[in-house]
Amino acid sequence: MKRLLTCIVVVLFVLAFIPFPGIATVAEQQVSLDSILFSTAVESREPVGVSKEFDSSVVQVYCWTQLSIKTPPAKVKHVWYKAGQKVLEVPLTINYSSGRYWSVKNVSTGDWTVEVMVTNDEVIGAASFKVK
Repeated sequence: MKRLLTCIVVVLFVLAFIPFPGIATVAEQQVSLDSILFSTAVESREPVGVSKEFDSSVVQVYCWTQLSIKTPPAKVKHVWYKAGQKVLEVPLTINYSSGRYWSVKNVSTGDWTVEVMVTNDEVIGAASFKVK
């Protein structure tokens, strides 16, 4: 009986260190924000009309991000704020080790910020723009 118990403990110990595909801890995911830009369009997965200031005639602004991750998949979100008030949250799924992801928002005049967050609501980056 003692030998059986010892074998079970050894097997459980060994299994604790074997990586299983599809199961990634938050530490293993390590999502990083490589770039964040604001634009008036996205064409062929690239931002077009990049700026930090837009005229009030602009109806929509895109938040374009380049994200990297050690162990995909992972969930992130773009959280849009106008004058400090949250107005939109866009969930995104990162399926590859590196990729371009964007969200779009109808905008009005004022100061805007977009935060990029990981699943535990940790902000990994942010940027701001203005609509005049």
